[in-house]
Amino acid sequence: MSEVNASDQWSKSAVVSRLKDKLRQGHPVSVQVFLNQDCGDVSGLAQTMVDDSLAQAGMAPQSASLGRIFRLANSFSVSSDNLPFFESLSRRPEVKSLIESEQSDIFPKPVAR
Repeated sequence: MSEVNASDQWSKSAVVSRLKDKLRQGHPVSVQVFLNQDCGDVSGLAQTMVDDSLAQAGMAPQSASLGRIFRLANSFSVSSDNLPFFESLSRRPEVKSLIESEQSDIFPKPVAR
């Protein structure tokens, strides 16, 4: 069976670029962050990652809000209206991928194989 490669539109840099466009419109955004490996304490790691990314971006602790944590999916949601925070978070080695929480089109498109 051949390996399926993710589209470039879902790379971390592409997602951060789309976040930049949304933030220019003055709207705070929320993303779902997926972690690279299974970790026992997703909520502790998520809080540490958010705190460290805020500090690295030089922002106050209230500049981002940690949302729901999904242990089985090894992911968490986070909201902010500051692009430097998302840039810092996306560069962390623990982050496998991130996607915008709000999607305009969620229906799958057929793929010819």
